[in-house]
Amino acid sequence: MVAPELANLILYAILGLIVGLMGALYNRNILFGLNLFSTTMPNIPVALKAAFVGAGVGLIAYWQPSWVGGGELQVQQVLSNNFGAQALITLLIVRWLLGSISYSPSLPGGLFAPLLLVGAISGALFAQLINFIPALAFQADTVSFALVGMAAFFTAVVRAPFTGVLLIIEMSGGVILTPGLLVACVCATLITSYMGSPPIYDSLRERMFSR
Repeated sequence: MVAPELANLILYAILGLIVGLMGALYNRNILFGLNLFSTTMPNIPVALKAAFVGAGVGLIAYWQPSWVGGGELQVQQVLSNNFGAQALITLLIVRWLLGSISYSPSLPGGLFAPLLLVGAISGALFAQLINFIPALAFQADTVSFALVGMAAFFTAVVRAPFTGVLLIIEMSGGVILTPGLLVACVCATLITSYMGSPPIYDSLRERMFSR
């Protein structure tokens, strides 16, 4: 039987690889959306684009308020184990799409909080799926995996592993997760580098100067 500490590190490494793939795809989605809006709607005023996106988000907020927002509240809910697997999958899909759509019209906005939310959802969902497999005979702590997922996804998108590690240590108020954070962030960095996915802010800067 694998020791719990080693099992955790192995699972954190797997999570880092998965989230790294997701981060590379997320970056491509952001850039694809920006290029799509700029080429298909070059003459549409920014205010009209903002109204279009805002109306869509407003409709979602009216129907399901917990799906929208900056992401801070949802992160706290994920860390409080308020979501089951089905709810996490739904929230992941919605926030993934909203993140790309909201940023694509070149409107003033941020990536930071949405990144942390997607990472938290991914980590929590991964832990719940692990716990759903009886053959593993292992109980993954959902909160720990959510925190590690936040750091790994942030690292995959921004390519700042040590910043991601320190950020989560500061947020969680402890250093007990440091080995897992390092393992996951290194794995996320390796997979995004292997896929040739540059840091999102580098891509955005190059795109801005090339226009």
